[in-house]
Amino acid sequence: MASENELTDFEKALQKKFEGIKIFICSGPECTKAGTQKALRNWAQKRFSEHEIGKLNCIGRCQINHAFRFNNKNFSAKTETAFNQIIDSPV
Repeated sequence: MASENELTDFEKALQKKFEGIKIFICSGPECTKAGTQKALRNWAQKRFSEHEIGKLNCIGRCQINHAFRFNNKNFSAKTETAFNQIIDSPV
């Protein structure tokens, strides 16, 4: 079992790794197979710099695809308009 210090060090390492990332694009196998993430990344690149876009292996929206995480919430957007509405909506 991990000690409290080990968990704190791990959490700090994760925070540093993801520092500055504002949006995460799902890179899980289902989203990748569906081919939906390329368009989503293109939409994100119009709104965020490259260092503000990260990847997560799976965010649990496999049945829907077009999956991303923004403001600590998971979303799916099948159109650029829907994506922009989510990004522009108040937190």
